[in-house]
Amino acid sequence: ATMEDAHTMCANVQIDQPEEDGEPISLEAHSVFCVYDGHGGGMSSKYAGNNFIRILSERSEMKRYAAMPDTGSRGKDDANGIELLKCALRGAFLDL
Repeated sequence: ATMEDAHTMCANVQIDQPEEDGEPISLEAHSVFCVYDGHGGGMSSKYAGNNFIRILSERSEMKRYAAMPDTGSRGKDDANGIELLKCALRGAFLDL
């Protein structure tokens, strides 16, 4: 038997900004832990494990979410912020 599963562990998500916007945004309060089941073989699960964070950080919803303040009526903890994060995660999985 061979191990065909892969995983992602990222304690502090980094969101790259366009060059003119400067340094990446570090989402220190955000961690991502994923397990990809390689039922059909290891190639797709390894690809997902190696690329999910990059794909997530490139999503426009994630960039907009990262730029929001942490709290408040237009913050990450507001319904709009939570919806942006959900859309970014869903989109990243579909983009894999």
